[in-house]
Amino acid sequence: MKDKESRTERADLIRFVGIGTCAVMVPLVMPLLMSAASTLFSVPPARAATIAVAEMAGSGIGALLVSIVLIRRDWRATAVAAFAGLLAVNLATLAIDAFAPVLPLRLFSGIGAGICLGLASAGLAGLRNTERSLAIFFVAAFLVSAAALRTLPPLLGRY
Repeated sequence: MKDKESRTERADLIRFVGIGTCAVMVPLVMPLLMSAASTLFSVPPARAATIAVAEMAGSGIGALLVSIVLIRRDWRATAVAAFAGLLAVNLATLAIDAFAPVLPLRLFSGIGAGICLGLASAGLAGLRNTERSLAIFFVAAFLVSAAALRTLPPLLGRY
């Protein structure tokens, strides 16, 4: 019985770390994205930074939704819906070639990310070894973001 519990806890750890890492990817690579947005949309860096403001405001709204409303629902279904929305909005952002439409898309992306991060945080806090689980999450988030920061500049240059 204990072995099955251990496997379930490991699977949950992997799920929560994956969901959380996807949620924090954009904010962690935001400096690179702001530079690219400034160049792509021919706007000053201060104006491009409003994209980050929209993303972060959305993340706060999403996390608030989790803490007030969504925590009472099935976390798996909520996570799948939030992740699907997050992915769809991020892909839609790639098709935009004007500055103004990007702002509401980044707000919605942030809401999806906030929901994912809120669910992941609650899930990680509920695991047996919370400190270890959070450490694994931070390692994964920072390593994946470092890989993205290393990989994205050449890709953005081609875009």
